[in-house]
Amino acid sequence: MTNLGKVLGQFIRRQQTEKELQLIGQLLSMRYQSYLVIDKNFIIEKIADGAEKFSDYPDLILNGADVRHGFPALSGLESSLMDLIEGKADNFELSNVPRDNDRDSSISIYIVANRQDDGPHDRLFIFFEEVSEEQVLKKALLQKEKEAFLLLEQLSKTNKTMQSELDGASNYVRSLLPAPAQVESVNVDQAFLPSIQLGGDVFDYYWLDRDHFVFYLLDVAGHGVKSALLSVSVLNVLRSQSLNNTDFYEPGSVLSGLNRVFQMNDRGEDYFTIGMESSTVK
Repeated sequence: MTNLGKVLGQFIRRQQTEKELQLIGQLLSMRYQSYLVIDKNFIIEKIADGAEKFSDYPDLILNGADVRHGFPALSGLESSLMDLIEGKADNFELSNVPRDNDRDSSISIYIVANRQDDGPHDRLFIFFEEVSEEQVLKKALLQKEKEAFLLLEQLSKTNKTMQSELDGASNYVRSLLPAPAQVESVNVDQAFLPSIQLGGDVFDYYWLDRDHFVFYLLDVAGHGVKSALLSVSVLNVLRSQSLNNTDFYEPGSVLSGLNRVFQMNDRGEDYFTIGMESSTVK
Protein backbone atom coordinates (compact mmCIF):
# COMPACT_ATOMS: atom_id res chain seq x y z
CA MET A 1 0.00 0.00 0.00
CA THR A 2 1.13 3.60 -0.60
CA ASN A 3 2.08 6.08 2.14
CA LEU A 4 -1.47 7.42 1.87
CA GLY A 5 -2.87 4.00 2.72
CA LYS A 6 -0.55 3.68 5.74
CA VAL A 7 -1.66 7.05 7.12
CA LEU A 8 -5.31 6.26 6.61
CA GLY A 9 -5.03 2.87 8.25
CA GLN A 10 -4.16 4.49 11.57
CA PHE A 11 -7.57 6.26 11.59
CA ILE A 12 -9.86 3.89 9.78
CA ARG A 13 -9.14 0.75 11.82
CA ARG A 14 -11.13 2.25 14.73
CA GLN A 15 -14.42 4.11 15.02
CA GLN A 16 -14.16 7.57 13.52
CA THR A 17 -14.95 10.85 15.23
CA GLU A 18 -15.77 14.04 13.39
CA LYS A 19 -12.53 15.55 14.67
CA GLU A 20 -10.51 12.67 13.25
CA LEU A 21 -12.28 12.99 9.92
CA GLN A 22 -11.37 16.67 9.85
CA LEU A 23 -7.76 15.76 10.51
CA ILE A 24 -7.82 13.28 7.64
CA GLY A 25 -9.18 16.05 5.44
CA GLN A 26 -6.31 18.33 6.47
CA LEU A 27 -3.75 15.64 5.68
CA LEU A 28 -5.31 14.96 2.32
CA SER A 29 -5.56 18.63 1.33
CA MET A 30 -1.82 19.04 1.73
CA ARG A 31 -1.39 16.52 -1.09
CA TYR A 32 -4.25 17.81 -3.21
CA GLN A 33 -6.40 14.83 -2.21
CA SER A 34 -9.89 14.38 -0.85
CA TYR A 35 -12.35 11.67 0.06
CA LEU A 36 -15.96 10.53 0.16
CA VAL A 37 -17.83 8.32 2.60
CA ILE A 38 -20.42 5.95 1.13
CA ASP A 39 -22.73 3.34 2.64
CA LYS A 40 -23.12 -0.29 1.64
CA ASN A 41 -25.55 0.73 -1.10
CA PHE A 42 -22.91 3.03 -2.62
CA ILE A 43 -24.84 6.14 -1.57
CA ILE A 44 -22.72 9.17 -0.69
CA GLU A 45 -22.99 10.09 3.01
CA LYS A 46 -20.16 12.59 3.35
CA ILE A 47 -18.27 14.76 0.90
CA ALA A 48 -14.93 16.23 1.96
CA ASP A 49 -13.90 19.61 0.58
CA GLY A 50 -12.65 19.37 -2.97
CA ALA A 51 -13.86 15.83 -3.59
CA GLU A 52 -16.02 16.91 -6.52
CA LYS A 53 -13.02 18.18 -8.49
CA PHE A 54 -11.83 14.60 -8.97
CA SER A 55 -15.01 13.76 -10.87
CA ASP A 56 -15.71 14.52 -14.52
CA TYR A 57 -19.31 15.06 -13.36
CA PRO A 58 -18.97 17.30 -10.28
CA ASP A 59 -22.67 18.21 -10.31
CA LEU A 60 -23.46 14.56 -9.55
CA ILE A 61 -21.35 14.47 -6.38
CA LEU A 62 -24.12 15.06 -3.84
CA ASN A 63 -25.08 13.63 -0.48
CA GLY A 64 -27.65 10.91 -1.09
CA ALA A 65 -26.48 10.33 -4.68
CA ASP A 66 -25.07 7.09 -6.07
CA VAL A 67 -21.28 7.45 -6.15
CA ARG A 68 -21.12 5.50 -9.42
CA HIS A 69 -22.88 8.32 -11.23
CA GLY A 70 -20.07 10.72 -10.46
CA PHE A 71 -17.32 8.11 -10.81
CA PRO A 72 -18.28 5.68 -13.61
CA ALA A 73 -14.97 3.84 -13.08
CA LEU A 74 -16.53 2.28 -9.96
CA SER A 75 -19.34 0.69 -11.97
CA GLY A 76 -18.82 -3.04 -12.34
CA LEU A 77 -16.73 -3.21 -9.17
CA GLU A 78 -19.64 -3.84 -6.83
CA SER A 79 -18.40 -7.31 -5.91
CA SER A 80 -14.97 -5.99 -4.91
CA LEU A 81 -16.51 -3.19 -2.87
CA MET A 82 -18.80 -5.63 -1.08
CA ASP A 83 -15.74 -7.72 -0.19
CA LEU A 84 -14.43 -4.66 1.67
CA ILE A 85 -17.69 -4.17 3.55
CA GLU A 86 -17.87 -7.87 4.46
CA GLY A 87 -14.26 -7.87 5.64
CA LYS A 88 -13.03 -10.21 2.91
CA ALA A 89 -10.46 -7.65 1.74
CA ASP A 90 -8.60 -4.77 3.37
CA ASN A 91 -8.42 -2.27 0.54
CA PHE A 92 -8.98 -1.76 -3.15
CA GLU A 93 -7.11 0.51 -5.53
CA LEU A 94 -7.67 1.86 -9.02
CA SER A 95 -4.56 3.46 -10.46
CA ASN A 96 -4.30 6.06 -13.21
CA VAL A 97 -8.00 6.38 -14.00
CA PRO A 98 -8.12 8.71 -17.05
CA ARG A 99 -9.96 12.03 -16.90
CA ASP A 100 -12.37 12.86 -19.71
CA ASN A 101 -11.96 16.60 -19.25
CA ASP A 102 -8.15 16.55 -18.96
CA ARG A 103 -6.24 14.13 -21.14
CA ASP A 104 -2.93 14.99 -19.47
CA SER A 105 -3.94 13.87 -15.99
CA SER A 106 -5.57 10.97 -14.21
CA ILE A 107 -6.61 10.02 -10.70
CA SER A 108 -5.89 7.15 -8.38
CA ILE A 109 -8.69 5.87 -6.16
CA TYR A 110 -8.11 4.14 -2.81
CA ILE A 111 -11.03 2.45 -1.07
CA VAL A 112 -11.04 1.07 2.49
CA ALA A 113 -13.75 -0.01 4.94
CA ASN A 114 -14.36 1.91 8.16
CA ARG A 115 -13.27 -1.06 10.33
CA GLN A 116 -15.36 -0.10 13.35
CA ASP A 117 -14.76 -2.34 16.33
CA ASP A 118 -18.35 -2.22 17.63
CA GLY A 119 -20.36 -2.35 14.44
CA PRO A 120 -20.56 -3.73 10.93
CA HIS A 121 -18.27 -2.50 8.18
CA ASP A 122 -21.15 -0.66 6.61
CA ARG A 123 -19.28 2.31 5.17
CA LEU A 124 -16.47 2.80 2.73
CA PHE A 125 -13.96 5.61 2.55
CA ILE A 126 -13.00 6.54 -1.00
CA PHE A 127 -9.82 8.62 -1.30
CA PHE A 128 -8.66 10.41 -4.41
CA GLU A 129 -5.20 11.38 -5.56
CA GLU A 130 -4.52 13.49 -8.61
CA VAL A 131 -1.87 12.02 -10.88
CA SER A 132 -0.27 14.17 -13.56
CA GLU A 133 1.42 12.84 -16.67
CA GLU A 134 4.76 13.70 -15.10
CA GLN A 135 3.89 11.68 -11.99
CA VAL A 136 2.85 8.73 -14.14
CA LEU A 137 6.16 8.87 -16.00
CA LYS A 138 8.11 9.15 -12.75
CA LYS A 139 6.23 6.18 -11.32
CA ALA A 140 6.88 4.16 -14.48
CA LEU A 141 10.56 5.12 -14.34
CA LEU A 142 10.76 4.10 -10.69
CA GLN A 143 9.15 0.76 -11.54
CA LYS A 144 11.65 0.23 -14.36
CA GLU A 145 14.50 1.04 -11.97
CA LYS A 146 13.18 -1.52 -9.49
CA GLU A 147 12.86 -4.11 -12.24
CA ALA A 148 16.40 -3.34 -13.44
CA PHE A 149 17.73 -3.67 -9.89
CA LEU A 150 16.01 -7.03 -9.43
CA LEU A 151 17.32 -8.17 -12.82
CA LEU A 152 20.87 -7.14 -11.94
CA GLU A 153 20.55 -8.84 -8.56
CA GLN A 154 19.39 -12.06 -10.23
CA LEU A 155 22.14 -11.74 -12.84
CA SER A 156 24.72 -11.32 -10.08
CA LYS A 157 23.47 -14.47 -8.34
CA THR A 158 23.54 -16.36 -11.63
CA ASN A 159 27.08 -15.17 -12.36
CA LYS A 160 28.23 -16.25 -8.91
CA THR A 161 26.71 -19.68 -9.46
CA MET A 162 28.29 -20.00 -12.89
CA GLN A 163 31.66 -18.81 -11.59
CA SER A 164 31.48 -21.36 -8.79
CA GLU A 165 30.81 -24.11 -11.33
CA LEU A 166 33.63 -22.87 -13.58
CA ASP A 167 36.01 -22.80 -10.61
CA GLY A 168 35.01 -26.38 -9.86
CA ALA A 169 35.67 -27.41 -13.47
CA SER A 170 39.02 -25.61 -13.43
CA ASN A 171 40.06 -27.38 -10.22
CA TYR A 172 39.03 -30.71 -11.73
CA VAL A 173 41.16 -30.14 -14.84
CA ARG A 174 44.09 -29.08 -12.66
CA SER A 175 43.73 -32.25 -10.56
CA LEU A 176 44.22 -34.35 -13.70
CA LEU A 177 47.59 -32.80 -14.55
CA PRO A 178 50.66 -34.80 -13.54
CA ALA A 179 52.85 -33.74 -10.66
CA PRO A 180 56.57 -33.00 -11.08
CA ALA A 181 58.50 -36.28 -11.23
CA GLN A 182 62.06 -37.58 -10.96
CA VAL A 183 62.54 -41.16 -12.10
CA GLU A 184 66.09 -42.40 -12.54
CA SER A 185 67.67 -40.25 -15.28
CA VAL A 186 64.52 -38.24 -16.08
CA ASN A 187 63.77 -35.09 -14.11
CA VAL A 188 60.42 -33.50 -15.02
CA ASP A 189 59.37 -30.10 -13.77
CA GLN A 190 56.44 -27.92 -14.80
CA ALA A 191 54.72 -24.59 -14.32
CA PHE A 192 50.97 -24.28 -14.72
CA LEU A 193 49.65 -20.72 -14.87
CA PRO A 194 45.87 -20.80 -15.47
CA SER A 195 44.23 -17.98 -17.41
CA ILE A 196 41.22 -16.01 -16.19
CA GLN A 197 38.98 -18.06 -18.49
CA LEU A 198 38.55 -21.80 -18.27
CA GLY A 199 40.44 -23.19 -21.24
CA GLY A 200 41.35 -26.40 -22.98
CA ASP A 201 45.11 -26.58 -22.36
CA VAL A 202 46.50 -29.77 -20.81
CA PHE A 203 49.73 -31.69 -20.75
CA ASP A 204 50.82 -35.09 -19.56
CA TYR A 205 53.86 -37.35 -19.31
CA TYR A 206 54.16 -41.02 -18.49
CA TRP A 207 56.29 -44.13 -19.03
CA LEU A 208 55.24 -46.65 -21.65
CA ASP A 209 57.78 -49.08 -20.16
CA ARG A 210 61.12 -48.81 -18.33
CA ASP A 211 62.87 -47.39 -21.40
CA HIS A 212 60.24 -45.25 -23.18
CA PHE A 213 59.05 -41.92 -21.83
CA VAL A 214 56.23 -39.91 -23.49
CA PHE A 215 55.18 -36.30 -23.00
CA TYR A 216 52.79 -34.06 -24.89
CA LEU A 217 51.20 -30.64 -24.81
CA LEU A 218 47.60 -30.14 -26.00
CA ASP A 219 45.78 -26.91 -26.88
CA VAL A 220 42.06 -26.98 -27.71
CA ALA A 221 40.61 -24.09 -29.72
CA GLY A 222 38.51 -21.61 -27.76
CA HIS A 223 37.73 -21.29 -24.08
CA GLY A 224 35.08 -22.44 -21.68
CA VAL A 225 33.57 -25.69 -20.50
CA LYS A 226 33.26 -27.11 -24.03
CA SER A 227 36.98 -26.75 -24.70
CA ALA A 228 37.88 -28.13 -21.28
CA LEU A 229 35.71 -31.21 -21.82
CA LEU A 230 37.42 -31.94 -25.13
CA SER A 231 40.90 -31.64 -23.61
CA VAL A 232 39.95 -33.95 -20.71
CA SER A 233 38.51 -36.47 -23.19
CA VAL A 234 41.77 -36.56 -25.15
CA LEU A 235 43.80 -36.86 -21.95
CA ASN A 236 41.72 -39.83 -20.76
CA VAL A 237 41.95 -41.56 -24.16
CA LEU A 238 45.74 -41.28 -24.15
CA ARG A 239 46.14 -42.38 -20.55
CA SER A 240 43.94 -45.42 -21.10
CA GLN A 241 45.54 -46.11 -24.50
CA SER A 242 42.07 -46.80 -25.88
CA LEU A 243 42.82 -45.95 -29.53
CA ASN A 244 42.38 -49.01 -31.74
CA ASN A 245 45.07 -49.96 -34.25
CA THR A 246 47.51 -47.49 -32.74
CA ASP A 247 51.20 -47.90 -31.88
CA PHE A 248 51.62 -45.76 -28.76
CA TYR A 249 55.38 -45.87 -29.15
CA GLU A 250 55.03 -43.85 -32.36
CA PRO A 251 53.69 -40.29 -31.99
CA GLY A 252 52.63 -40.26 -35.64
CA SER A 253 50.44 -43.31 -35.11
CA VAL A 254 48.92 -41.76 -31.97
CA LEU A 255 48.10 -38.50 -33.76
CA SER A 256 46.49 -40.39 -36.64
CA GLY A 257 44.37 -42.31 -34.14
CA LEU A 258 43.29 -39.07 -32.49
CA ASN A 259 42.32 -37.64 -35.88
CA ARG A 260 40.10 -40.65 -36.52
CA VAL A 261 38.29 -40.34 -33.19
CA PHE A 262 38.09 -36.56 -32.80
CA GLN A 263 36.81 -35.22 -36.09
CA MET A 264 36.60 -31.47 -36.67
CA ASN A 265 32.97 -30.42 -37.09
CA ASP A 266 31.56 -28.79 -40.21
CA ARG A 267 31.98 -25.27 -38.83
CA GLY A 268 35.66 -25.72 -38.11
CA GLU A 269 35.24 -25.70 -34.34
CA ASP A 270 36.21 -28.30 -31.74
CA TYR A 271 39.73 -28.85 -32.98
CA PHE A 272 42.99 -29.09 -31.06
CA THR A 273 46.70 -28.87 -31.63
CA ILE A 274 49.00 -31.38 -29.98
CA GLY A 275 52.74 -31.83 -29.80
CA MET A 276 53.99 -35.25 -28.66
CA GLU A 277 57.43 -36.70 -28.04
CA SER A 278 58.34 -40.33 -27.31
CA SER A 279 61.90 -40.72 -26.02
CA THR A 280 64.05 -43.75 -25.36
CA VAL A 281 65.75 -43.41 -22.01
CA LYS A 282 68.51 -45.83 -20.98
